[in-house]
Amino acid sequence: MSKKQLHVICATIFYYISPVLNAPLPSDDNDGSSSATENPRSLWSIPWSCLVTIVACTWLPVHPNVPGRKLTESGRGAVVVDRVKTMAIAVLAPEVIVAWAASQFIVAWRVFCLDKEAISIWTHTKQKIKDCCCCSSKDTNQDTQQDPHHTPPQPKLTMTHGFFLSMGGFYEEGTEDIITLERLKEDEGLMKELAKTGEPIRDKSKADAFSKILSILQIAWFITQCMARANQHLTVTLLEVTALAFAVSSIIASLLWFYKPLNVRYPIGVTVPTSSLSPQHPIPPSPEKILSPFIVSLMKKYSILFGAGRRGTTKKVVGDGVPRFWAGGPDTDVSKIRAPTMLAVGVLFGAIHCAAWSSPFPSHTEMMLWRFSSVAVLIGLVGPLLLFIHGFRKAVIWIHTGACDYIKSTKDNHILCLPVSLVILIICLPVVSFIVILMLFLTMMLLFGLILYTAGRLILLVLAFVELRSLPPSSLDTVQWTTYMPHI
Repeated sequence: MSKKQLHVICATIFYYISPVLNAPLPSDDNDGSSSATENPRSLWSIPWSCLVTIVACTWLPVHPNVPGRKLTESGRGAVVVDRVKTMAIAVLAPEVIVAWAASQFIVAWRVFCLDKEAISIWTHTKQKIKDCCCCSSKDTNQDTQQDPHHTPPQPKLTMTHGFFLSMGGFYEEGTEDIITLERLKEDEGLMKELAKTGEPIRDKSKADAFSKILSILQIAWFITQCMARANQHLTVTLLEVTALAFAVSSIIASLLWFYKPLNVRYPIGVTVPTSSLSPQHPIPPSPEKILSPFIVSLMKKYSILFGAGRRGTTKKVVGDGVPRFWAGGPDTDVSKIRAPTMLAVGVLFGAIHCAAWSSPFPSHTEMMLWRFSSVAVLIGLVGPLLLFIHGFRKAVIWIHTGACDYIKSTKDNHILCLPVSLVILIICLPVVSFIVILMLFLTMMLLFGLILYTAGRLILLVLAFVELRSLPPSSLDTVQWTTYMPHI
């Protein structure tokens, strides 16, 4: 450990311990009256700490994908503006960030398991902890150095390789095509080439495990403060509840992205073995060639919710980069995890706001608005999203499957095509009308849920700041940390 890191650790420990050492001793009177602290919080310290926490939760944990060459060559300002856009999305929709992190974690885990036996995530975690606690690694290294016949172990794919692939960090030299998870699965030689890039990836990353753990501890400290205030029956302001919701979602994203490199500006070129260049794998047909333009345009509007962008389209190139929420390629199995993750995080976000159900409010109107908005955020997207995902997709698949089957069956009978089409249209008109009405209903339900959810989020954010004009006295009291310490 370097001297600089030791100083940072000492300063961090002093920062966390100083409130505990300076806290007043608990009062021994049991008269039931509220005991005001000698050093209460100032009014401005509450919004300041909450805003700093929200910025830290939406800027530090977010690990952006590798930007395209065009964006990087535009200058550092363009990269910062793109990062600010991602931060704005994290403020308005933190569930999108967590779903993005979850999908990239699944891709990284699949890359990690490609060249080794499949194990569970829990087993891998226990093995990593055991390896960190083991102290006999130096002895084994000395034994291997003394053995002249010892062959060094072959490099293996790690979670870091998987995250680097999921963020568009690898490209094929010569073609400059971004390497996807599907491309990697098809070529063992490409796996070996990617496994050799461990050192370049660590060199490009701007963060290490120490800085990530420190960021997680800073956010966890705010969560601990809120829990301690609730335990000591001190008022937790609405702005602190809002910051707490961001902190919880940030902790989840940080843990999912723990092995992901941070702020990588340039991808790594990989030399593809010549044996893997001979078989040309066809690109899946684009939706425009199968679906109607109306259906395609409608599905593209909601692609950010259910997947990593358009699936089965043209290859991604280094110059253009990958989409903002890209996760390693058009893998439908990975994309399926996004909607459930968004639902879970949205429900968790609303549940945290519902925890302030019985908090003191400046007025009855604000209390009712807070409760209504919390419930809207809690259940606003559950029903509409589930209906839309299952109903809309099944309806689209049913219509186009039937149309394609009919075209295939009548392509050789051009004379009978028109009469048969009219008969089928007359017979199936009620069914088609019902499906069209159902699709419109599901779309309206989804739009209504999105409007309800967005309105609830905005109202909660406004009420959190409006409450600062009239805070209850107990909200300015500080936590008495000495009550959690054993003393006589």
